[in-house]
Amino acid sequence: MFTTIIIDDENPARLRLRKLLEAHTKTVQIVGEADCGKDAIERIEAMRPNLLFLDIQLPDMSGFDILKNLTYRPLVIFSTAYEQYALQAFESYSIDYLVKPFAADRFAKAMQKLEKFGDT
Repeated sequence: MFTTIIIDDENPARLRLRKLLEAHTKTVQIVGEADCGKDAIERIEAMRPNLLFLDIQLPDMSGFDILKNLTYRPLVIFSTAYEQYALQAFESYSIDYLVKPFAADRFAKAMQKLEKFGDT
């Protein structure tokens, strides 16, 4: 079972991810959410999830900045509106890169990739 925090400054995006994750409760458990980098870092360090759904552009810092400020390395599925960061995202050991608005079938493919990693 993967524990995850959803990090996105847009409430509709967080709602969409929660809705899509309802079909994957045997694989992923949501343990928190954050809408800015500062809160995300605090929650990640406190809860130590092994997976993040991470937006790239947040009001106070980038998703990459969040990763640089962590004391450990969780798995990451980027969920963003910006295609141009895909290469940088994969260089940061992400599992997948979802471009908003993402469809259920594309999300399911990301979950299939995640399941291959097994519980970390």
